[in-house]
Amino acid sequence: MTLTLLGRIDRLRNLTHECAELRITGFQSPAEDEKEDRLSFDELVGLGKPQVWIFKVDDDSLVSFGLFPGDRIAVNRAATCKPNCLAVVNADGDGSFRLRLLTHGEDGRDVLMGPDRKAEVFDEERAVEIWGRAGWVLSQLGW
Repeated sequence: MTLTLLGRIDRLRNLTHECAELRITGFQSPAEDEKEDRLSFDELVGLGKPQVWIFKVDDDSLVSFGLFPGDRIAVNRAATCKPNCLAVVNADGDGSFRLRLLTHGEDGRDVLMGPDRKAEVFDEERAVEIWGRAGWVLSQLGW
C-alpha cells in the first residue's frame, strides 16, 4: 500500500477538472439564487490552509477502506484523531505513510488497524507518529 504526498503546487492542479462543461438543466427561478451560498471545495476541504495536505492513493490496497487508486485524501495535521477515525501514520519513522483506522482494542488501549483488519499494537518501545487525520476523500467519477 502506498500513498504519495502531493506538493502544495500539485494540490489544486491535480485535484479537480475544469467545470466549464457543466450546465444547469431545467428552469431555475432567479429568485432562488439568493437562498444558497456557493459551494467551494477549497473552503469545504480546507485547501490552502497550511495544516491540510493532500495524499493520492497509489494502488488498490485500501479498497477495504473504500479508497481506490487515484483517489485524493485531504489530511488535517492539526485535527485530533480519536477512536474510529482514519489516521495517516508514519509507523517506522522511514518517511513512508500508511493509512490506518484508530480504534479500541480488546484490552481498552488504542490500536491501529490496517486495511487487512489486523491490529497493530504500539507501546513505549515501538512508537508511532500519527501524522494527521483523514477528513475528506475526493474521487473522480467517470471521464
